[in-house]
Amino acid sequence: MPPDRVELTPVSTKLKDSNGQTVPELDDSPSSPMCSPDSPALSQTGWTSTSWPAAQLFVPKQGANASIDVGLHLTTEVLGRGSFSKVIKARGLHGVYAVKLLRKGMPGDLEDEARILQKLNDPGNPNVIRLLGRWNGGLVFPIYEGTLTSAVAEFSAQWAQKQTDLSFTFEDLNGPLCGRQRWHDWAKQLASGLAYVHSKHMVHGDLKPNNICYSPGRDRLVLTDFSTTVDDDAAFSLIYASPSLRAGQTPSPDSDMYALGVVLLFCATGTEPYGEAKNTQQRLLWMDKLVPQDSYSPEMCRHFANELPMLNELLSLTPVSATKFAADVANS
Repeated sequence: MPPDRVELTPVSTKLKDSNGQTVPELDDSPSSPMCSPDSPALSQTGWTSTSWPAAQLFVPKQGANASIDVGLHLTTEVLGRGSFSKVIKARGLHGVYAVKLLRKGMPGDLEDEARILQKLNDPGNPNVIRLLGRWNGGLVFPIYEGTLTSAVAEFSAQWAQKQTDLSFTFEDLNGPLCGRQRWHDWAKQLASGLAYVHSKHMVHGDLKPNNICYSPGRDRLVLTDFSTTVDDDAAFSLIYASPSLRAGQTPSPDSDMYALGVVLLFCATGTEPYGEAKNTQQRLLWMDKLVPQDSYSPEMCRHFANELPMLNELLSLTPVSATKFAADVANS
């Protein structure tokens, strides 16, 4: 199979400040000061603030409920909405951040998610969202330029444009929509993130493209939205739900890996499986009869034929573990 010869460029949308200047993303790479060995570490009494300049101003002190208000102010820009919460862009002394808040009138709080994220707050794993601190009942995160959904949408547009160029042949366009090398890299990143989550004896529970942030500058994917991790009865996204979840079983590492398979199908094709169904009832019927990869046309399936064995590993009733899958992708 020939290598990809059509290079799709990363999403280029940049955040702008009030003067129209590009706002750089927070550097959350392992080599940055924000992720240095001296950055805040968890202890039984909460975080301790040392040399984490982007977060120390609102890191909790001596207790889970204590925090410092440093004058972060919310903008009017909503970055995302969920059933119970929304994410709003905020400005502070060191740049822009994403603040997750409960939607008005919703019961409860974000304590469970904060506790989960504290356990996952390892700067050595770049594929799980980092909790920077807390502010006015909300959770503060690095801000990313988009989600996997928006990234795939842009790659889909580029793919469509390439198809109209008569100088390109079918072989030129062969491979996953996002490009074969990028698809394999994304698969490894997501599997590595899930392997880390599973190593902490937790599961994500609602993996889908909208819950994966995208950093185009580093072509990095980051798992987000752990609000359903501890809720066995949480509402999951139907298309990405494994047969066990649809049967009412508790989320598990296996159901996470099945969801990963559907996510990677989406990355390869630009569309969700069962997309030709006319309504929810027909979609449910097809989901009971067809595995996700068989819901695509033969022509579409040819584009990810090389990746199909790996997808089959994920979309079986007993999926491969995240650690093994990450290793398999690295060696493919």
